[in-house]
Amino acid sequence: MAKVDTSPTGGVGWRNLRTGLLFVAGIILAGTLGLIIGKNTSILNRHDKAYLFITDIKGLAEGNMVAIAGKKIGIVKRMDFEQRIDTSGVRVTLDIVDEFFGLITKDSKATVKALGVLGDKYVDISLGHSHEKLSDGSYMAVAAEPGLEDLTASAIKTMNTIQDISQKINKGEGSFGKLITTNELNDKLVRTMTNIETMTNSIMHGGGVLATLMNDESLAKRVASLITNLSDVSSSLKEGRGTLGKFAVDESFYSNLVSLTKRTDSLFAKLSSNESTIGKLSNDPAMYDNLNRGIISLDSLLIDLKQNPGKYVTIKVF
Repeated sequence: MAKVDTSPTGGVGWRNLRTGLLFVAGIILAGTLGLIIGKNTSILNRHDKAYLFITDIKGLAEGNMVAIAGKKIGIVKRMDFEQRIDTSGVRVTLDIVDEFFGLITKDSKATVKALGVLGDKYVDISLGHSHEKLSDGSYMAVAAEPGLEDLTASAIKTMNTIQDISQKINKGEGSFGKLITTNELNDKLVRTMTNIETMTNSIMHGGGVLATLMNDESLAKRVASLITNLSDVSSSLKEGRGTLGKFAVDESFYSNLVSLTKRTDSLFAKLSSNESTIGKLSNDPAMYDNLNRGIISLDSLLIDLKQNPGKYVTIKVF
């Protein structure tokens, strides 16, 4: 019959083995937790994928956060080089928790942003207004956001522009440059102010119309009276007083004028018709010829009467 080794040496060996196993298990557990935390992901939720095609990732790295309105919904799973329509870029794979993936629509846009000025990069998704949801494994539109490099380039461009303007000013180019570097513009301003002062003195103390109007109270009163009279005349016209006022505002005068015009048109129409003598004289050639022959005959008769009165008039003396 076998005997169990209860010696102190056997017990120590088992305890050492058990301690070693626990230590290895702790290392494995710590490594797993570190991997999960380092990847910013969860192994307990279902995940969907979306892709981005970016020509410049601007420091984005695998494991960085994916967020909607600042709330984390997933991570950047991986990044691979890709060629699309003769354009080289990076295909970014987004690993998004399923419960948040349903919020993303087809018109949503992804932007690579920074956490603070110099913080880590992350992908921020701005939700759209479409009713069509983004399907699993689809590409999302990417919106560009100015980064630190863009701001630096813009600042350098602005500084160069300011430097160019300063150089032109120092060279005396432009009105501002001439004002600083030469006395030409200043002299012109001085002459202009002198001319204005001279003209003002001439108006105040000269003998012109403006000076008279400003200094002669009687002329000013007459001008004021004239303006008052014009105002009264205008009021009378508006109120319809007088012939001119009635002509301007009285509709009956206009109606009478229209009626007179219609009667005149009717009269001229009757005179122009073939029923009247004047109308026949204007439109009937035969009547014109007869009248012309009658006038010629009457003229011949008067001439013959004047030359041979005895032929027509006989005077007998008893």
